[in-house]
Order: sequence, then structure tokens, then C-alpha cells
Amino acid sequence: MSTQPPVSQPTASQRPGFSAGRAVALVIGSLLSLIGLLLLIIGGGAAWFGGRSDVDSMMTTTATLRTPTAALVSDTVSLAELHPNWPDWAGTVQVTVRGNGPDPVFVGIARSQDVARYLHGTAFDLVRTDSNGPYMGGAHWPRYQRMAGDLRALQQPDGQSIWAASAQGTGWQDLTWRPSNGDWVLLVANADGSIGVDVSASAGVRMPIVGMQMFGWVAWIVFGTGVIFLAGGVLLIVLGARRPRGSAVG
Repeated sequence: MSTQPPVSQPTASQRPGFSAGRAVALVIGSLLSLIGLLLLIIGGGAAWFGGRSDVDSMMTTTATLRTPTAALVSDTVSLAELHPNWPDWAGTVQVTVRGNGPDPVFVGIARSQDVARYLHGTAFDLVRTDSNGPYMGGAHWPRYQRMAGDLRALQQPDGQSIWAASAQGTGWQDLTWRPSNGDWVLLVANADGSIGVDVSASAGVRMPIVGMQMFGWVAWIVFGTGVIFLAGGVLLIVLGARRPRGSAVG
């Protein structure tokens, strides 16, 4: 009685219908599907944000700022190579300030050298920001640096002609400033220039609705690209996994 030699089973690469091309299609299809899903998530979220009619600004959290001196002054912001005709859709700087007492407050933006001349000889607090600033909710913000001078009142800030933008009064005061080239600082003081400033403030960038719409359009482009990538990836996976006709093992 003779015995038949054992029949070896075909490996995956030897099975009918399996080829390197199908393997490549499966790998590429999986990668495209993953990228497509990521683009869908990013684009969809950004499109939702950009399409909201009530979202036109990005502001810091509100912080309480106090000084026994006559003024609070920000770090110098240096801007260069900005187009002289700053487009409306690019946005503006927005600062909101409210006095924590009954007296009116003043907030203004001016060139740093003009503010230095205005404050000459008068003590004030420089408000410093760092990586633990208001965007991060850090406990070390704000940080003050006392600048040397006499503890005395200022001339009424609203009477100065140095301000590129300013606002004063009781309640919330909104300052809007279109950026331009130069070195700039923000100053907050009591409207009458007296010592002892106590305010709540926030700052950020306000974009007109057209700017947010442009943001939304870009987001929809990203979303559409994600759809294309996902559809292409799924198609490659289906083609790679599908067994060609006549290749089934009986």
C-alpha cells in the first residue's frame, strides 16, 4: 500500500489572486483613509468655528490689574514691514477695560517714545507677560515691574495728542486699533490722571465677519480634501481586498 506525499498549503503570497500590487493597494488605501479622517475632523471643526456668526474675535481671559501709581503700561510691541493700508479683513487689535471703582478710566495706544515723554519723571508699573500669560491661565500673570519716578498724578491722558486710538469712561471701554509700523505701548490710567489704578482688562484680535468667512472657506477646502482622500483610500482597500474572479480555491 503506497502513501501519498503530503500536499503543502500555499502561503499568503502564493494563494491565487494575491499579489504585491494588492498588498500595496491595501497599505496605501489605509494611509489615505487615515489622512482623510484627520482632514475631515480638522476641516469640519474649523468650518463650524468659522461659520458661527457670533464668533468674530479671539480675546484673552479677563485679568485684574492694579497699581498704586498713576499708570499701567504694556511691554513695547515692535511692528515692521506692515502694509501701509492694513486690510479690514486682516483684523484689528481689540482692548476692553473697565474700572473696578466708580471713577472713569482711560485706555490708549501710542508710540513708545511719546508715552515715555508723557510719563517722564512719574512712577508707573510696566505689565510684563510671559509663557504663563492669560492664554495659558497661568498664576504668574500679570507680573509688574515698577519704573522709577515720583508717585504723583499725571496730566489728564485724554488731553494728550499722542494717541493712535483711545477710549475713556465708566463701565466697559472698548479700544479698537488698526496696526501700523512702529514701536507701540498700551497705557491704562484713571481718566483724571490720579494715582491708584484698579481695572479689569482683556485684549485680543477682532476679525470682521468677512475674515471669519474666509477662514470658513479654507476650512471647507480642507474638509473636501479629506472626503477625497477618504473615498480614495476606501476604494483602494476594497480593490486590494477583493479576490479576482476565478481565483477562489475549490
